[in-house]
Amino acid sequence: MKSAQTAVVTPTLTQRWKAIRPLVMVFFFSLSVMIATALIPRNEADYSSLSPSNPGNSGSQALADAMRHHGVKVIHVHSIQELVARSTPETTAVITDPEDLTTTTAQKLDDQLQRAVYLLQRPSTDFEPLHITTNYEKKSYNPDTLTAQCELKSARAAKQIENPNGQLIDTTESGWTKCFPSNGAYAYLEKSEGTYFRAVFADSEIATNGNIDQEGNASMLINAMAQKPVILWYNANYSDSLDEPDTASLTPSWFLPMVMMLGAGITVIGISRGQRMGRLVPEDLPSYVPSSETTRGRGRLMATQNEHGHAARLLRIEAATNIARHLGLDPQAPRETLERALEARGLLNSRVTALLWGPPPTSNAELVTLAEQLTALTQEIDYR
Repeated sequence: MKSAQTAVVTPTLTQRWKAIRPLVMVFFFSLSVMIATALIPRNEADYSSLSPSNPGNSGSQALADAMRHHGVKVIHVHSIQELVARSTPETTAVITDPEDLTTTTAQKLDDQLQRAVYLLQRPSTDFEPLHITTNYEKKSYNPDTLTAQCELKSARAAKQIENPNGQLIDTTESGWTKCFPSNGAYAYLEKSEGTYFRAVFADSEIATNGNIDQEGNASMLINAMAQKPVILWYNANYSDSLDEPDTASLTPSWFLPMVMMLGAGITVIGISRGQRMGRLVPEDLPSYVPSSETTRGRGRLMATQNEHGHAARLLRIEAATNIARHLGLDPQAPRETLERALEARGLLNSRVTALLWGPPPTSNAELVTLAEQLTALTQEIDYR
């Protein structure tokens, strides 16, 4: 009789491509969505007061666009953690309405910034981190036009600015340059010592789209803010804090949609490839493999891997099972039960214990000797 032959067929390139094609399609589709999300312009107008993306009268988009026209990059940051994380000696932080922050948070923030420009809201309380006092003495509905009257080049270039609401500021600390005075207070304060730079505008409405084109407002704001190539624009929020890390604002806008789309694609592929078309049925193997060949193959595998202990364990299990059957015991009985049965028949001694439960062999010769001795022990018990 001609023995059955088996062959291992290596998958062709076409078969492999068909297997991985769904994953490749999902990958490239997700990559396309990511690129499109990053490149397609988005309307980011938020219409909040003093936002660099707000085109309305209360926004500051005109000022931001003017600075971009001068080659300055304006980045609208949305949290105090992002502001601190992005800050470097080559960036200037523009902070609007800083009074909305708690005193502790505002102080911690100011301590971590090298360059900052503050736009105070109206009506404002004293700004304690910089020891600045405010006063409000508006006597008419017309904006006040104030003259520089200081030695700052930026102020002299602006000549005059409008103070829309009449709010003014002052400080008793040394090192500050005070410009645009009125009634013993000022519309602008500046302090510059090495890499340390602070500028404070008494009235934030000077930076709105409705007031930016009045007098020298634009000139003064641009000269104060755009001394470095990058501006980090932050609209203060009373709920912001430096106590808890915030990584959400640092995550790219395309990251979450891409992850969700990739996960959905993989889920669909898994369901489609793993779906059963009806009940499970037994199926014959495509070729017949004799059990002797399987046994020899496993033996060769264990021999090449030097698995003497594993082979010895299988031989001992087989011998113990045969002995248990001969003694009328359950083949799955524990070792203690088999020992008691052997002892009751006077068959338990150190030799039997070593053969059935001794240390594993460490070489082929020891394994062969163990196999022969187990066979002899099984036959000896069978004859009794």
